Amino acid sequence: MNIIKKFHFCNLIFAIVFIIFSIVVFGGQVFAASGIKISNPADNTVVNPGQTITITAEAVNGFAVKEGSFEVFKINVGRQEFTSLPASFTITIPDDAWGAIPILVIAKDVSGNVALDNLDLKVQSGAYLVSFDFGEHNYHTFITDWNGKPASDDKAWISLVGVYSDGVSREIPRGELTFTSSDPSIASVDSKGYIYPHKLGKTTITVVDGGATGTVSVEVKLPRGIKPSETISPVTTIEVNPQPNAAGWWNGDITIMLSARDNEGGSGMDEIIYSLQNDGKEQYVNGGNAIITISQEGKDTLKYEAADKERNHEQLHTFDFRLDKTSPQTTVHINPTPNEQGIIETVPVEVTFTATDSLSGVAFTTPNVTLTKNGEYSLKYYSTDVAGNVESPKTVTIKIAVKDTTPPQITLHLQRLGWWSWFNFYRLIFHRQIQTNQ
Repeated sequence: MNIIKKFHFCNLIFAIVFIIFSIVVFGGQVFAASGIKISNPADNTVVNPGQTITITAEAVNGFAVKEGSFEVFKINVGRQEFTSLPASFTITIPDDAWGAIPILVIAKDVSGNVALDNLDLKVQSGAYLVSFDFGEHNYHTFITDWNGKPASDDKAWISLVGVYSDGVSREIPRGELTFTSSDPSIASVDSKGYIYPHKLGKTTITVVDGGATGTVSVEVKLPRGIKPSETISPVTTIEVNPQPNAAGWWNGDITIMLSARDNEGGSGMDEIIYSLQNDGKEQYVNGGNAIITISQEGKDTLKYEAADKERNHEQLHTFDFRLDKTSPQTTVHINPTPNEQGIIETVPVEVTFTATDSLSGVAFTTPNVTLTKNGEYSLKYYSTDVAGNVESPKTVTIKIAVKDTTPPQITLHLQRLGWWSWFNFYRLIFHRQIQTNQ
């Protein structure tokens, strides 16, 4: 009963608890309509410390009791059992009794059904509250980690009793007490008297009930002794924007964000150290965050690590990247070469496009072209590289005018026109043949 004496339960809680208790102890089912009642005293009867009072229970609607018992809470009188109704027993209200004293009667009939009833006695003392007795609990100490951080679940309960004018110490319902902290930033207190530490320092909790006031000292402090060497290294995460293309190349500046965090309860972040392999010079950034911009073209490796205030270094990390921001360059070769007037006089004409890219390499170039006829041609050409850079399109103009180097072919045709007397008349026809493309 010592635990029960420390708390105030409502009647409903007692009823629920003992319904379950009755089923376990007695077995059977609880009556929907009560088959037993406490006939004396009435509910909420006022009693005084030291007073003797008789509790009587009677059957209702012919309830045939087989066995039953009285249960009194908050005072240690033990269970009073009975096997017939009406039944009664006498209790004396202790001098240190306070508030409501719940009483429960529970019984089982011959059929195994269970019935119950309950009431409260209200203790009224003529004595008034004079002071509080905190016993050995008027000073609470909270120990933080070595960084001054309390544990997330750390708390303490203010234990006290009231000292009354008649010299008797009694429990006080928590709802009648008011708790305040002189510095809630160091340690706060809730309405039930639980203290919660927040940071290093000292504060005072004041307890008030009517005219009575008491105080509890609270200190939040570091552990005793020499701070142990912390050996857990921090952990760094990397975020890269933008992401490379499918071939693993970037074609624009790269932004790298490094974020380092030390372990819970560790010494805290000191710095991030990084370097580029091609440069070799280490850079130091205080704290746990660093932003790095990569604009130099080429293939390189970022090396980085973090250290906490105990100089614990994490394992060195590396990040490889390939940056190409320059478009490829395309050259055109014409065979045969145009003359001084820019004209090509023979066919076929072979137009060849050749691209170069010194970093990621050529991915595409305009295909070669073969020209076989006279005319003026405008050809557009460009190239792209593996990094995704696209060359601005260019245009080459080619003029073809092939000279006629084949002599004409002349043929003669003799055509008879007719005759007269002994004479024949003929016509001689000349044919000149030239190339059709001249």
